[in-house]
Amino acid sequence: MPDTNQEPPRLHLALDRASLRFVSNSYAKAIFIANNPLISPEIASALDISEDDIVVQFNKAMFFDLFSSLLCHKTLVFNENSDGSYWGFTKSGIPERDYLAQAAREISIYFTRSMREAAKAYLITLTGDAYGGIIEKSWEAPLYAYPKDAVSSVGFKTLQFFRLLNNLRILSQKKPIRLVLVGFAGMPYQKAAWGYHDFEYEQKVYDTWLDLIRLDHMGQPIRGTGNASA
Repeated sequence: MPDTNQEPPRLHLALDRASLRFVSNSYAKAIFIANNPLISPEIASALDISEDDIVVQFNKAMFFDLFSSLLCHKTLVFNENSDGSYWGFTKSGIPERDYLAQAAREISIYFTRSMREAAKAYLITLTGDAYGGIIEKSWEAPLYAYPKDAVSSVGFKTLQFFRLLNNLRILSQKKPIRLVLVGFAGMPYQKAAWGYHDFEYEQKVYDTWLDLIRLDHMGQPIRGTGNASA
């Protein structure tokens, strides 16, 4: 079992407008969509997503089109490749999808390290100097002690980031955002994951985080110690 009693490294985080919005505004749920090939198109209706919810997708965003028309808040998180490019962007920095199409209410775009100038220039051509509804922020999430010679997944990083934001909400006497994981389990998800992620370790950590609502690829609760009530 992971040592979940170990305090994560201290995080010095300068919150930008996107993150401050997550702390101060009213949201119901943050729904994290795994890039799990078993997730069915019916999942969007099964999740009962409201205008006060946040849909969070990662990298290639396998189900980008499925959620693009929903009138809710959107967050896209892109992880850096070893060659300095980003998943979801070409090596020259051009987005592979029309990410602005997701901006039904508000959209936040996060990069796990610094955003490349080519990507930034492209977003400016679409939205103007103010980026319109897109907020760019470079961040590194606080990390649990991770197995040696393995690399944490972007979903694992992002969940820790949102749990930190929830702690800030509690300190501000605001109700925490319910954190819902969809499809972060099962062999197809494990096989689709990059080989350098430690899938089993991350699953064990999720089992200990009692604030999570964990759903399978059909939107059904996953039995386990870390499955909070919806």
